Amino acid sequence: KDMMVELRVHLLPDGTVTKIDLLNDRPNNAAFQRAADSARRAVMLASPLKLPSGKTFPTLLLRFHPGQVIE
Repeated sequence: KDMMVELRVHLLPDGTVTKIDLLNDRPNNAAFQRAADSARRAVMLASPLKLPSGKTFPTLLLRFHPGQVIE
């Protein structure tokens, strides 16, 4: 319920995701690992990310709260 997955996403100037780092890993928690894998897949499927016009970001910090997902 109170789970949060924190990712650092590395980007090219066009928003293409090149790398994703999991910042708060919990290797002994299977539910957390499933949520983290799902968050990574979601970011990769959204690549290239739509960035504001004229803006580039080398990295983004994204936080996913699986308990707040609306089905």
